[in-house]
Amino acid sequence: MDPRTAMSVEVVPIPGVHADQFRATVQTASADTTVRPLDRLASPQTGRLLAFLLGLGTRQQVNVIGYLPFAELALLLLLPFNFPRAFSAANLRKTGWMVPLCFVWLASAIFTDVYRGTDWSLAARGIARAFVYCIAIPQIVWFFSTDGYRKAVWFAAGTVPSIILSQFIFRGGVIEGRERVYGRAIIDFESHWSMVLGAAVILMLLLFYRRSQLLAHAIAWATGAFQIANGSRSAGAVFLIGSVLCMLKRATGGNFLSRDVILSAVRTALAGLVLAGVSYGIYSLYTDAAASGRLGDKAQEKYLIQSSSRLGLLLGGREAFVSGIIAAFDSPFIGYGSWPLDNEGFYLRACELSGRDPDPNFYRLGYPLIPTHSHVMCAWVENGIGGLFFWVYVILFYARQILRPVIDEKRLGLYLAVAVLSLVWHILFSPMAGRIEQSVVIALVANDACGLTLDAARRRVYALRRVA
Repeated sequence: MDPRTAMSVEVVPIPGVHADQFRATVQTASADTTVRPLDRLASPQTGRLLAFLLGLGTRQQVNVIGYLPFAELALLLLLPFNFPRAFSAANLRKTGWMVPLCFVWLASAIFTDVYRGTDWSLAARGIARAFVYCIAIPQIVWFFSTDGYRKAVWFAAGTVPSIILSQFIFRGGVIEGRERVYGRAIIDFESHWSMVLGAAVILMLLLFYRRSQLLAHAIAWATGAFQIANGSRSAGAVFLIGSVLCMLKRATGGNFLSRDVILSAVRTALAGLVLAGVSYGIYSLYTDAAASGRLGDKAQEKYLIQSSSRLGLLLGGREAFVSGIIAAFDSPFIGYGSWPLDNEGFYLRACELSGRDPDPNFYRLGYPLIPTHSHVMCAWVENGIGGLFFWVYVILFYARQILRPVIDEKRLGLYLAVAVLSLVWHILFSPMAGRIEQSVVIALVANDACGLTLDAARRRVYALRRVA
Protein backbone atom coordinates (compact mmCIF):
# COMPACT_ATOMS: atom_id res chain seq x y z
CA MET A 1 0.00 0.00 0.00
CA ASP A 2 1.17 3.54 -0.74
CA PRO A 3 1.74 5.25 2.63
CA ARG A 4 -0.12 8.29 1.35
CA THR A 5 -3.11 6.04 0.73
CA ALA A 6 -2.81 4.74 4.29
CA MET A 7 -2.81 8.29 5.54
CA SER A 8 -6.10 9.00 3.73
CA VAL A 9 -7.99 5.98 5.08
CA GLU A 10 -10.97 6.96 7.20
CA VAL A 11 -10.40 5.65 10.70
CA VAL A 12 -13.35 3.66 11.97
CA PRO A 13 -13.45 3.33 15.77
CA ILE A 14 -13.37 -0.26 17.03
CA PRO A 15 -13.37 -1.57 20.58
CA GLY A 16 -10.02 -1.10 22.33
CA VAL A 17 -8.53 1.21 19.66
CA HIS A 18 -8.79 4.97 19.98
CA ALA A 19 -9.03 6.65 16.57
CA ASP A 20 -6.53 9.44 17.33
CA GLN A 21 -4.04 6.98 18.76
CA PHE A 22 -4.29 4.77 15.66
CA ARG A 23 -3.94 7.73 13.29
CA ALA A 24 -0.78 8.84 15.14
CA THR A 25 0.68 5.33 14.78
CA VAL A 26 0.14 5.32 11.03
CA GLN A 27 1.57 8.83 10.64
CA THR A 28 4.67 7.93 12.67
CA ALA A 29 5.29 4.73 10.76
CA SER A 30 4.82 6.23 7.31
CA ALA A 31 6.32 9.70 7.74
CA ASP A 32 9.71 8.82 6.27
CA THR A 33 8.37 6.79 3.35
CA THR A 34 6.80 9.80 1.61
CA VAL A 35 8.78 10.68 -1.51
CA ARG A 36 10.65 13.96 -1.20
CA PRO A 37 11.73 16.17 -4.10
CA LEU A 38 15.41 15.64 -3.36
CA ASP A 39 14.91 11.87 -3.31
CA ARG A 40 13.59 12.01 -6.88
CA LEU A 41 16.76 13.77 -8.04
CA ALA A 42 19.20 11.34 -6.39
CA SER A 43 19.56 8.04 -8.25
CA PRO A 44 20.06 4.76 -6.36
CA GLN A 45 23.50 4.45 -7.97
CA THR A 46 24.55 7.77 -6.42
CA GLY A 47 23.48 6.61 -2.98
CA ARG A 48 25.36 3.33 -3.35
CA LEU A 49 28.51 5.16 -4.48
CA LEU A 50 28.27 7.43 -1.43
CA ALA A 51 27.83 4.35 0.78
CA PHE A 52 31.00 2.82 -0.72
CA LEU A 53 32.94 6.04 -0.12
CA LEU A 54 31.60 6.14 3.44
CA GLY A 55 32.96 2.64 4.02
CA LEU A 56 36.24 3.49 2.33
CA GLY A 57 36.71 6.43 4.69
CA THR A 58 36.14 4.53 7.93
CA ARG A 59 39.79 3.66 8.62
CA GLN A 60 41.81 6.29 6.71
CA GLN A 61 42.48 9.01 9.26
CA VAL A 62 43.96 12.48 9.51
CA ASN A 63 45.20 14.25 12.63
CA VAL A 64 42.82 17.18 13.20
CA ILE A 65 41.52 16.97 16.78
CA GLY A 66 43.27 13.71 17.40
CA TYR A 67 42.92 11.22 14.59
CA LEU A 68 39.57 11.41 12.78
CA PRO A 69 38.51 9.17 9.87
CA PHE A 70 37.66 10.85 6.58
CA ALA A 71 34.10 9.51 6.85
CA GLU A 72 33.54 11.40 10.10
CA LEU A 73 34.94 14.62 8.65
CA ALA A 74 32.61 14.22 5.66
CA LEU A 75 29.59 13.86 7.94
CA LEU A 76 30.64 17.00 9.80
CA LEU A 77 30.87 18.96 6.52
CA LEU A 78 27.50 17.60 5.33
CA LEU A 79 25.70 18.33 8.60
CA PRO A 80 24.34 21.79 7.57
CA PHE A 81 22.80 20.28 4.43
CA ASN A 82 21.41 17.12 6.08
CA PHE A 83 20.32 18.67 9.38
CA PRO A 84 16.61 19.31 8.54
CA ARG A 85 16.01 15.71 7.50
CA ALA A 86 18.46 13.93 9.79
CA PHE A 87 17.19 15.71 12.90
CA SER A 88 13.51 15.65 11.97
CA ALA A 89 11.18 14.25 14.62
CA ALA A 90 10.21 11.32 12.37
CA ASN A 91 13.85 10.32 11.85
CA LEU A 92 14.91 10.71 15.49
CA ARG A 93 11.90 8.70 16.63
CA LYS A 94 13.36 5.59 14.97
CA THR A 95 16.14 5.30 17.55
CA GLY A 96 14.01 6.21 20.56
CA TRP A 97 16.01 7.94 23.28
CA MET A 98 19.39 7.16 21.72
CA VAL A 99 20.16 10.58 20.20
CA PRO A 100 18.93 12.58 23.25
CA LEU A 101 21.05 10.35 25.51
CA CYS A 102 23.99 10.91 23.18
CA PHE A 103 23.67 14.64 23.79
CA VAL A 104 23.45 13.89 27.53
CA TRP A 105 26.75 12.02 27.15
CA LEU A 106 28.20 15.03 25.29
CA ALA A 107 27.07 17.42 28.03
CA SER A 108 28.47 15.10 30.68
CA ALA A 109 31.82 15.01 28.87
CA ILE A 110 31.99 18.80 28.65
CA PHE A 111 31.03 19.23 32.32
CA THR A 112 33.58 16.63 33.44
CA ASP A 113 36.44 18.21 31.51
CA VAL A 114 35.59 21.67 32.86
CA TYR A 115 35.25 20.33 36.40
CA ARG A 116 38.53 18.39 36.23
CA GLY A 117 40.40 21.18 34.45
CA THR A 118 41.42 18.90 31.58
CA ASP A 119 43.93 20.32 29.13
CA TRP A 120 41.97 21.74 26.19
CA SER A 121 43.73 19.59 23.57
CA LEU A 122 42.84 16.40 25.44
CA ALA A 123 39.33 17.65 26.20
CA ALA A 124 38.69 18.36 22.51
CA ARG A 125 39.71 14.84 21.57
CA GLY A 126 37.55 13.28 24.27
CA ILE A 127 34.49 15.41 23.57
CA ALA A 128 34.84 14.66 19.85
CA ARG A 129 33.98 11.00 20.54
CA ALA A 130 30.51 11.83 21.82
CA PHE A 131 30.00 14.63 19.30
CA VAL A 132 30.70 12.32 16.34
CA TYR A 133 27.99 9.93 17.49
CA CYS A 134 25.58 12.88 17.96
CA ILE A 135 25.93 13.88 14.30
CA ALA A 136 26.61 10.47 12.76
CA ILE A 137 23.67 8.44 14.05
CA PRO A 138 20.88 10.77 12.78
CA GLN A 139 22.53 11.34 9.40
CA ILE A 140 23.27 7.67 8.75
CA VAL A 141 19.81 6.56 9.92
CA TRP A 142 18.29 9.01 7.43
CA PHE A 143 20.73 8.02 4.64
CA PHE A 144 19.96 4.29 5.04
CA SER A 145 16.19 4.83 5.24
CA THR A 146 15.98 4.20 1.47
CA ASP A 147 17.69 1.37 -0.44
CA GLY A 148 19.17 0.22 2.86
CA TYR A 149 20.24 -3.28 1.84
CA ARG A 150 22.10 -2.17 -1.30
CA LYS A 151 23.78 0.65 0.56
CA ALA A 152 24.82 -1.80 3.29
CA VAL A 153 26.43 -4.04 0.63
CA TRP A 154 28.38 -1.15 -0.88
CA PHE A 155 29.36 0.19 2.54
CA ALA A 156 30.70 -3.25 3.51
CA ALA A 157 32.56 -3.42 0.19
CA GLY A 158 34.25 -0.11 1.03
CA THR A 159 35.37 -1.19 4.49
CA VAL A 160 37.49 -4.08 3.16
CA PRO A 161 40.09 -1.99 1.26
CA SER A 162 39.85 0.64 3.98
CA ILE A 163 41.03 -1.84 6.64
CA ILE A 164 43.76 -3.22 4.38
CA LEU A 165 45.12 0.24 3.57
CA SER A 166 44.85 1.49 7.16
CA GLN A 167 48.26 0.00 7.99
CA PHE A 168 49.99 1.76 5.11
CA ILE A 169 48.42 5.14 4.21
CA PHE A 170 46.56 7.70 6.33
CA ARG A 171 47.23 5.55 9.36
CA GLY A 172 45.39 6.03 12.63
CA GLY A 173 46.61 7.04 16.04
CA VAL A 174 46.67 3.49 17.39
CA ILE A 175 49.24 2.41 14.80
CA GLU A 176 51.32 5.53 15.30
CA GLY A 177 51.21 4.98 19.06
CA ARG A 178 52.39 1.38 18.75
CA GLU A 179 55.35 2.53 16.70
CA ARG A 180 56.34 5.12 19.30
CA VAL A 181 56.02 2.67 22.20
CA TYR A 182 57.32 -0.56 20.68
CA GLY A 183 59.46 0.80 17.85
CA ARG A 184 57.28 -0.74 15.14
CA ALA A 185 53.65 -1.49 14.39
CA ILE A 186 53.21 -5.26 14.36
CA ILE A 187 51.02 -6.44 11.50
CA ASP A 188 49.89 -9.99 12.30
CA PHE A 189 46.72 -12.01 11.87
CA GLU A 190 45.17 -11.22 15.24
CA SER A 191 45.75 -7.46 15.10
CA HIS A 192 45.11 -6.81 11.39
CA TRP A 193 44.30 -9.61 8.96
CA SER A 194 41.62 -11.01 11.24
CA MET A 195 39.72 -7.74 10.83
CA VAL A 196 40.20 -7.84 7.07
CA LEU A 197 38.83 -11.38 6.97
CA GLY A 198 35.90 -10.42 9.19
CA ALA A 199 34.95 -7.48 6.96
CA ALA A 200 35.20 -9.62 3.82
CA VAL A 201 33.00 -12.32 5.36
CA ILE A 202 30.42 -9.73 6.43
CA LEU A 203 30.24 -8.65 2.78
CA MET A 204 29.81 -12.28 1.69
CA LEU A 205 27.01 -12.83 4.19
CA LEU A 206 25.16 -9.83 2.76
CA LEU A 207 25.61 -11.10 -0.79
CA PHE A 208 25.00 -14.84 -0.33
CA TYR A 209 22.36 -15.12 2.39
CA ARG A 210 19.50 -14.11 0.11
CA ARG A 211 20.68 -16.60 -2.53
CA SER A 212 21.62 -19.60 -0.38
CA GLN A 213 21.13 -19.59 3.38
CA LEU A 214 22.98 -22.90 3.69
CA LEU A 215 26.04 -21.46 1.94
CA ALA A 216 25.97 -18.30 4.07
CA HIS A 217 25.77 -20.29 7.31
CA ALA A 218 28.58 -22.56 6.11
CA ILE A 219 30.76 -19.49 5.44
CA ALA A 220 29.97 -18.15 8.92
CA TRP A 221 30.89 -21.44 10.61
CA ALA A 222 34.07 -21.92 8.56
CA THR A 223 35.15 -18.35 9.34
CA GLY A 224 34.38 -18.77 13.03
CA ALA A 225 36.43 -21.96 13.29
CA PHE A 226 39.31 -20.41 11.33
CA GLN A 227 39.34 -17.25 13.47
CA ILE A 228 39.41 -19.22 16.72
CA ALA A 229 42.14 -21.53 15.42
CA ASN A 230 44.27 -18.48 14.62
CA GLY A 231 43.84 -16.76 17.98
CA SER A 232 40.87 -14.44 17.37
CA ARG A 233 38.50 -16.09 19.83
CA SER A 234 35.82 -13.43 20.19
CA ALA A 235 35.68 -12.72 16.45
CA GLY A 236 35.26 -16.41 15.72
CA ALA A 237 32.67 -17.01 18.43
CA VAL A 238 30.55 -14.12 17.12
CA PHE A 239 30.19 -15.80 13.70
CA LEU A 240 29.29 -19.17 15.25
CA ILE A 241 26.81 -17.89 17.83
CA GLY A 242 25.35 -15.36 15.37
CA SER A 243 24.62 -18.16 12.92
CA VAL A 244 22.84 -20.19 15.61
CA LEU A 245 20.86 -17.12 16.71
CA CYS A 246 19.71 -16.54 13.12
CA MET A 247 18.57 -20.16 12.84
CA LEU A 248 16.66 -19.93 16.12
CA LYS A 249 14.85 -16.78 15.00
CA ARG A 250 13.80 -18.46 11.77
CA ALA A 251 12.60 -21.51 13.70
CA THR A 252 10.32 -19.32 15.85
CA GLY A 253 8.99 -17.30 12.95
CA GLY A 254 11.46 -14.52 13.64
CA ASN A 255 9.93 -13.47 16.94
CA PHE A 256 10.78 -14.72 20.42
CA LEU A 257 7.99 -12.59 21.89
CA SER A 258 4.25 -12.83 21.38
CA ARG A 259 1.05 -11.75 23.14
CA ASP A 260 1.04 -15.09 24.96
CA VAL A 261 3.30 -14.47 27.97
CA ILE A 262 3.88 -18.16 28.65
CA LEU A 263 4.77 -18.89 25.02
CA SER A 264 7.17 -15.92 24.97
CA ALA A 265 8.85 -17.11 28.16
CA VAL A 266 9.22 -20.66 26.80
CA ARG A 267 10.62 -19.46 23.47
CA THR A 268 13.09 -17.08 25.11
CA ALA A 269 14.19 -19.68 27.65
CA LEU A 270 14.71 -22.38 25.03
CA ALA A 271 16.63 -19.99 22.78
CA GLY A 272 18.77 -18.95 25.75
CA LEU A 273 19.51 -22.58 26.61
CA VAL A 274 20.50 -23.39 23.03
CA LEU A 275 22.78 -20.34 22.78
CA ALA A 276 24.29 -21.15 26.18
CA GLY A 277 24.88 -24.75 25.08
CA VAL A 278 26.56 -23.65 21.85
CA SER A 279 28.69 -21.12 23.73
CA TYR A 280 29.75 -23.76 26.24
CA GLY A 281 30.58 -26.16 23.42
CA ILE A 282 32.78 -23.54 21.74
CA TYR A 283 34.41 -22.78 25.10
CA SER A 284 35.11 -26.46 25.81
CA LEU A 285 36.59 -27.14 22.39
CA TYR A 286 38.74 -24.02 22.60
CA THR A 287 40.06 -24.73 26.10
CA ASP A 288 40.95 -28.30 25.19
CA ALA A 289 42.72 -27.29 21.97
CA ALA A 290 44.51 -24.30 23.49
CA ALA A 291 45.64 -26.12 26.65
CA SER A 292 47.06 -29.02 24.62
CA GLY A 293 48.96 -26.67 22.29
CA ARG A 294 47.08 -27.67 19.14
CA LEU A 295 46.39 -23.99 18.42
CA GLY A 296 50.06 -23.04 18.71
CA ASP A 297 52.41 -21.85 21.42
CA LYS A 298 51.03 -18.29 21.48
CA ALA A 299 47.44 -19.45 22.01
CA GLN A 300 48.57 -21.93 24.68
CA GLU A 301 50.50 -19.24 26.56
CA LYS A 302 47.55 -16.83 26.37
CA TYR A 303 45.14 -19.48 27.62
CA LEU A 304 47.38 -20.52 30.55
CA ILE A 305 47.79 -16.89 31.66
CA GLN A 306 44.07 -16.14 31.50
CA SER A 307 42.88 -19.43 33.00
CA SER A 308 45.20 -19.03 35.98
CA SER A 309 43.67 -15.65 36.85
CA ARG A 310 41.49 -15.36 39.94
CA LEU A 311 38.93 -13.60 37.73
CA GLY A 312 38.39 -16.60 35.42
CA LEU A 313 38.91 -17.06 31.71
CA LEU A 314 36.51 -14.28 30.61
CA LEU A 315 38.15 -11.52 32.66
CA GLY A 316 41.56 -13.14 33.02
CA GLY A 317 44.10 -11.04 31.18
CA ARG A 318 41.58 -8.18 31.02
CA GLU A 319 43.12 -6.10 33.78
CA ALA A 320 42.40 -3.02 31.67
CA PHE A 321 38.65 -3.69 31.85
CA VAL A 322 38.81 -4.43 35.59
CA SER A 323 40.80 -1.20 36.10
CA GLY A 324 37.95 0.71 34.47
CA ILE A 325 35.40 -0.90 36.79
CA ILE A 326 37.44 0.06 39.86
CA ALA A 327 37.90 3.64 38.61
CA ALA A 328 34.20 4.02 37.74
CA PHE A 329 33.04 2.83 41.16
CA ASP A 330 35.50 5.19 42.85
CA SER A 331 33.82 8.13 41.06
CA PRO A 332 30.52 6.90 39.57
CA PHE A 333 28.89 10.25 38.71
CA ILE A 334 31.71 12.56 37.63
CA GLY A 335 34.36 11.14 35.32
CA TYR A 336 38.10 11.73 35.43
CA GLY A 337 38.19 13.84 32.28
CA SER A 338 39.28 13.02 28.75
CA TRP A 339 42.39 10.87 28.44
CA PRO A 340 43.10 10.73 32.22
CA LEU A 341 46.39 9.45 33.59
CA ASP A 342 46.29 6.55 36.04
CA ASN A 343 47.65 8.57 38.93
CA GLU A 344 45.72 6.52 41.51
CA GLY A 345 47.09 3.13 40.47
CA PHE A 346 43.88 1.52 39.23
CA TYR A 347 45.89 -0.81 36.99
CA LEU A 348 47.95 -2.06 39.94
CA ARG A 349 44.78 -2.68 41.94
CA ALA A 350 43.31 -4.68 39.07
CA CYS A 351 46.45 -6.81 38.82
CA GLU A 352 46.29 -7.43 42.56
CA LEU A 353 42.70 -8.64 42.21
CA SER A 354 43.54 -10.98 39.33
CA GLY A 355 46.68 -12.31 40.99
CA ARG A 356 48.78 -11.40 37.98
CA ASP A 357 52.08 -9.48 38.01
CA PRO A 358 51.65 -6.03 36.45
CA ASP A 359 53.38 -5.18 33.21
CA PRO A 360 56.54 -3.31 34.30
CA ASN A 361 56.37 -1.11 31.20
CA PHE A 362 52.81 0.15 31.79
CA TYR A 363 53.83 3.31 33.68
CA ARG A 364 57.07 3.81 31.78
CA LEU A 365 56.13 3.54 28.11
CA GLY A 366 53.72 5.69 26.19
CA TYR A 367 50.93 7.57 27.95
CA PRO A 368 49.67 5.55 30.96
CA LEU A 369 45.94 6.27 30.83
CA ILE A 370 43.42 4.80 33.22
CA PRO A 371 42.92 1.56 31.25
CA THR A 372 39.36 0.62 30.31
CA HIS A 373 39.43 -1.39 27.04
CA SER A 374 35.67 -1.01 26.67
CA HIS A 375 33.28 1.44 25.02
CA VAL A 376 30.99 1.66 28.01
CA MET A 377 33.76 1.76 30.63
CA CYS A 378 35.74 4.38 28.68
CA ALA A 379 32.71 6.68 28.41
CA TRP A 380 31.81 6.17 32.08
CA VAL A 381 35.35 6.60 33.43
CA GLU A 382 36.29 9.59 31.29
CA ASN A 383 32.98 11.42 30.83
CA GLY A 384 30.85 10.46 33.81
CA ILE A 385 27.50 8.78 34.21
CA GLY A 386 26.07 10.32 31.04
CA GLY A 387 28.35 8.05 29.00
CA LEU A 388 27.12 5.02 30.94
CA PHE A 389 23.47 5.89 30.25
CA PHE A 390 24.09 6.17 26.51
CA TRP A 391 25.91 2.86 26.05
CA VAL A 392 23.53 0.91 28.28
CA TYR A 393 20.68 2.20 26.12
CA VAL A 394 22.53 1.11 22.94
CA ILE A 395 22.93 -2.40 24.37
CA LEU A 396 19.21 -2.53 25.21
CA PHE A 397 18.45 -1.26 21.71
CA TYR A 398 20.40 -4.19 20.26
CA ALA A 399 18.83 -6.66 22.70
CA ARG A 400 15.39 -5.59 21.48
CA GLN A 401 16.49 -6.29 17.92
CA ILE A 402 17.53 -9.82 18.92
CA LEU A 403 14.08 -10.52 20.37
CA ARG A 404 11.96 -9.07 17.56
CA PRO A 405 11.56 -10.17 13.91
CA VAL A 406 13.68 -8.80 11.06
CA ILE A 407 11.30 -7.58 8.37
CA ASP A 408 13.99 -7.93 5.68
CA GLU A 409 15.10 -11.31 7.05
CA LYS A 410 15.72 -12.83 3.62
CA ARG A 411 18.56 -10.39 3.02
CA LEU A 412 19.64 -9.04 6.42
CA GLY A 413 18.81 -11.85 8.86
CA LEU A 414 22.25 -13.44 9.26
CA TYR A 415 24.12 -10.16 8.82
CA LEU A 416 22.21 -8.43 11.63
CA ALA A 417 22.55 -11.44 13.96
CA VAL A 418 26.35 -11.45 13.54
CA ALA A 419 26.78 -7.65 13.48
CA VAL A 420 24.65 -7.01 16.57
CA LEU A 421 26.42 -9.69 18.65
CA SER A 422 29.80 -8.39 17.47
CA LEU A 423 29.02 -4.81 18.42
CA VAL A 424 27.62 -5.76 21.83
CA TRP A 425 30.88 -7.59 22.52
CA HIS A 426 32.92 -4.59 21.35
CA ILE A 427 30.85 -2.20 23.50
CA LEU A 428 31.66 -4.32 26.54
CA PHE A 429 35.24 -5.46 25.90
CA SER A 430 36.92 -3.42 23.14
CA PRO A 431 38.42 0.09 22.99
CA MET A 432 36.20 2.79 21.53
CA ALA A 433 36.52 2.76 17.74
CA GLY A 434 34.49 2.10 14.60
CA ARG A 435 31.98 4.90 15.19
CA ILE A 436 30.74 4.86 11.60
CA GLU A 437 30.38 1.06 11.48
CA GLN A 438 28.44 1.19 14.76
CA SER A 439 26.17 3.92 13.39
CA VAL A 440 25.47 1.95 10.20
CA VAL A 441 24.27 -1.10 12.16
CA ILE A 442 22.16 1.17 14.37
CA ALA A 443 20.66 2.67 11.20
CA LEU A 444 19.83 -0.71 9.68
CA VAL A 445 18.26 -1.94 12.92
CA ALA A 446 16.27 1.28 13.39
CA ASN A 447 14.96 1.38 9.82
CA ASP A 448 14.09 -2.32 9.90
CA ALA A 449 12.13 -1.75 13.12
CA CYS A 450 10.38 1.20 11.50
CA GLY A 451 9.46 -1.03 8.56
CA LEU A 452 8.05 -3.56 11.02
CA THR A 453 5.92 -0.84 12.61
CA LEU A 454 4.72 0.31 9.19
CA ASP A 455 3.83 -3.25 8.25
CA ALA A 456 1.81 -3.62 11.46
CA ALA A 457 0.06 -0.32 10.75
CA ARG A 458 -0.86 -1.47 7.26
CA ARG A 459 -2.34 -4.68 8.65
CA ARG A 460 -4.44 -2.64 11.04
CA VAL A 461 -5.64 -0.43 8.17
CA TYR A 462 -6.78 -3.54 6.29
CA ALA A 463 -8.53 -4.79 9.42
CA LEU A 464 -10.33 -1.48 9.85
CA ARG A 465 -11.40 -1.51 6.21
CA ARG A 466 -12.90 -4.96 6.64
CA VAL A 467 -14.78 -3.79 9.74
CA ALA A 468 -16.03 -0.76 7.84
